[in-house]
Amino acid sequence: MEDSVKVSKLANAEEWPLWKFQMKIVINSFELGSLITGDWTRPSPKITKLSDKESDEEARSRYKNQLIAWTKADSKCQKVIVTSVESGPMQYLINCGSAYEMWEKLLSVYEQKSEVNMYLLQQKFFSYVKDPTDNISAHISKLEKLANDLRLAGENITDNMLITKILMTLPNSYQHFYSAWDSMQSENKTINNLTSRLLLEESRLVQQSNKCNIDVEKSSAFTTKSQNKSSWKNGSQKKGKNNFSSSSNTKKIGPCFYCGKVGHIKRECRSFLKNQGQSSDKDDNAFISESTLVSIKDDEQWILDSGASDHMCANYDWFRDYEKLENPTQVKIGNGSSMYAIGTGKILIWSYVKGNWNKNYLLNVLHVPELKYNLFSCGSALDKGLKMISDKHKCVFTRNNKIVCVAERKEKLFQLQFKVEVLDNTTHHVNIAIKDSLLLWHERLGHQNIQYVINCLKKHNITISDKGNTFFCDSCMLGKQHKFSFKSSTTSSDKVGEIIHADLCGPMQKDSIGGSKYFLLIKDDYTHYRMVYFLKHKNEVKNIIGTVIQKVKTDTGCKVKVLRTDNGLEFVNNEITSILQKYGISHQTTVPYTPEQNGKIERDNRTIVEAARTIIHSKELDISLWAESVNTVVYTLNLTGTSSIKGKTPYELYFNKDPKISHLRIFGTEVFTHIPKEKRQKWDAKSKKGIFVGYSNNTKGYRVWFPGTTNISIFRDVIFKNEINQQVVVYDENQQQVHETKSEPVENDTESQQEHPNMQLRDRTKLKPPDRYVAQSFVTKYVETEPLTYKEAISCKNATNWVEAMNDEIKSLGDNETWT
Repeated sequence: MEDSVKVSKLANAEEWPLWKFQMKIVINSFELGSLITGDWTRPSPKITKLSDKESDEEARSRYKNQLIAWTKADSKCQKVIVTSVESGPMQYLINCGSAYEMWEKLLSVYEQKSEVNMYLLQQKFFSYVKDPTDNISAHISKLEKLANDLRLAGENITDNMLITKILMTLPNSYQHFYSAWDSMQSENKTINNLTSRLLLEESRLVQQSNKCNIDVEKSSAFTTKSQNKSSWKNGSQKKGKNNFSSSSNTKKIGPCFYCGKVGHIKRECRSFLKNQGQSSDKDDNAFISESTLVSIKDDEQWILDSGASDHMCANYDWFRDYEKLENPTQVKIGNGSSMYAIGTGKILIWSYVKGNWNKNYLLNVLHVPELKYNLFSCGSALDKGLKMISDKHKCVFTRNNKIVCVAERKEKLFQLQFKVEVLDNTTHHVNIAIKDSLLLWHERLGHQNIQYVINCLKKHNITISDKGNTFFCDSCMLGKQHKFSFKSSTTSSDKVGEIIHADLCGPMQKDSIGGSKYFLLIKDDYTHYRMVYFLKHKNEVKNIIGTVIQKVKTDTGCKVKVLRTDNGLEFVNNEITSILQKYGISHQTTVPYTPEQNGKIERDNRTIVEAARTIIHSKELDISLWAESVNTVVYTLNLTGTSSIKGKTPYELYFNKDPKISHLRIFGTEVFTHIPKEKRQKWDAKSKKGIFVGYSNNTKGYRVWFPGTTNISIFRDVIFKNEINQQVVVYDENQQQVHETKSEPVENDTESQQEHPNMQLRDRTKLKPPDRYVAQSFVTKYVETEPLTYKEAISCKNATNWVEAMNDEIKSLGDNETWT
C-alpha cells in the first residue's frame, strides 16, 4: 500500500465489528469502496457502442481500458483484505475471485457470529461488577470498552446508560457522591465530567485513609509515651541525678520477645504497647479482635476466627483446583469488616498434633487478596462435622474422637499449628483444575448432556471437581438450539440386527476435505450402535447397505432381519430390493411426509449434526471438516451413549465388552505428531504441528489434519498442546497409561524407546565384529537391494527379470480369477 496504514488482523468473530469499521475506512481511503459494495463490477465482455459514431475498434479499446482499470483496482482491494486477516479467516477467501466476493464471504460468515457475540457482550456489560483491585480509572475504562464493543456490534449504548452503569457499580464508600451528582444540572452530566469528579473523589478518599493511619500511629505513640511517664513516676527510671544510667553501667539487651528486634525488651516494645493501647477500649473476642487484625503481617500464619464465614487465604500460590469467581463475593471477618473474595479452591496443609505432622485438606477456601493473614473459620469447621474443645490456652478440633488440628493461644489470638505444602510451579493450578474439570470432559465427550457425562465418569471411576458442575456452554447454544422434538417410538427389539435404521443426510453446503457431500447413518435398534459412511453421490447407498449387512453378521454373529428407512429414492429402488431379497431382509418404509415414523434415526441425525456443528464452532474450524466431526461424534456416542439397556453403552451391547474412554480428547485441539527417523534427516524437525480431528475406526490412532492441506493422517504418538501439562498420549485401548514429557536437556539424537527401560551401553566405537562375520559383511556391501516401485524395477540392470516376474504374476491372477 502506498500509505503506511496498519489494521489489526482479523482472527475471530469477536474482532469482526471493529475490523469491519477500520477496513471500510482504509478501503475508502484508496477510493475502492465501490468494489466491495458491488457498485463497480467487472465490465461485461459484450461490447456495445455508446453511439453510432463510435467505431468497433474504439468500442473494443474502451472495453479493454475499463477492464484493465477494474482489474488493477480489484487486485489492490483484494490485497488490502487478504493482508488484514489471519490464517483462520483466510480459509474462507481462497476460492473467491474478486474483492466483492471476499467481502460478501466474510459478511456471511461473521455477521451471524457477531449477533451471538452481541448477546454475550450484553451479558458481560449488564452483569459487570467492579473488581476490588481496580482503581476508578481502570474500572471506568473496562466499562467504556464493553460499551464501545457493543456499539461496534450494532447495539445502541447511550452515554446515560453508561453513566448509570458506572454509578451502580461504585463501592459503598462513594455513597455520598450520588447525592452530589444528582444535584448537578443535566447538561453537566457527561462521561468526562463524571470521570474527572470520581478521580477527585478517589484521591480525597485515599488522603482521608492515609490521615486515619497517621492518627492511629500518633495515638499509639502517645499511649507509649504516657506509659513511660507513669513508669518514671513509679521510680523505675531513678538512676543517677539525670535519671539516666551511665554508659559504663548499661547492660546489653537481647532481642525483643514480641517483635524480634534488638535494643529493647517486650514491655518497652512500641508494637506491643501500640496493640495494647488499641485493644484496651474495645470488646475482646475469644479468638480474634479488630486491633490484632491490623498488627498481623505474617501471611504464613493461620488464625482461628469465630466470625469468618469461610476459610480464607491471601496467598494465591497455595491453592489447588483454583477456580476464579465470575463475580467477586463479599465476605465478612471477625472484626465486622467486609472484603472481596475473587476465587476458591483447596489447600494442602500439615497440622502438628502430638509431635507428628498429619496431612489434611482445607476445602472451599476463599481467595481474599486484601487479607494480611489467613483465617481458619470456626463455623466452617463445625459445619463439616468437627467438634471443638477449648479453654483459655488452646483450642482442639476433633473428628470421631481423633484430634485433627490444634490452635494454641498467643497473646489474644488462637494460632493454628499449620504448614502449607505448595505445588511446584510447573504443575500448578491449571494442571490440576483441568484434570478434574467437568467442562473438559463435556468437550471430550462431544458436548453430550451434562448429567449423562457425570454418570459416565462415575461409571469409569473418573473423579471430577465438585465446583463448576453448572456452566453455560456457548458452543452448545451455537450448535444445538432448536424448537421442537419428536415423540419417542414405542417399538423396540431385544437382539442385535432385528431392526436397523438407515437415513441419508445431505447434501452439505460445502464438500468435506475428502470430497463427500452426504453421510449415511446406520443404527441398530437394540444396542443403539451406530455406523456412519460418507458419500459423494446418492447412488453409493446400495453398495453400503450390502456392506453393513455383512459387517453386522461378522461383528456379532447375528443376521439383519428388518431395514427401516424413509421413502427416499436412494432406498426405494430395484438395487436395494434385490440386495434385501438376497439376504431375506424385510424393508419397512415410512408413510410419505411423516419422518416421525422413523423418529429414532431422525433424532439421531439431529443429535449428531448438532454435536458435530458444536465442536466445529467451539474451535472456529472450517466447515469442510464436517465429516471428521460427524465421525468423531458417532465414535464417542458408541463408547459413551445410551442403549436400550440402562447402564450399558452401545459398544458394550454390540461387542459384548467394556469400552475404554481414557484416550478421548477434545476435537480441534492443536497437536504435535512425531516424525519417524526414517522420514527425516539429521537436522530436520522431529515433530509436525497439526489439528486433532478424530479417531481411526480401523487402526489404533488419532486422525490429524494439517491446515492448509487436504492431508489427514493417522498417528499413534501425539502430544496435545492445550490439555494437561502437554501430555504425550499413546493410543492403546489395552494400556491405560499416559506418558508425561519432562523438560530435560537432550544430549544426542537417539530415539527414546518407551517400551523398554534405559540401559547403559558400551562404547560402540571400541566394538569389533567377530571374524566369522567379516566375509559376510563384505558380501553385504555388494548385495543389491530390491526395487520398491515399478519405475525402479524397469530401470534397474535386472529389468528383464522383473518384467518377466510381473507377467507371471498377472497370468496367475487371471488363471485363478482373483483379479480385482
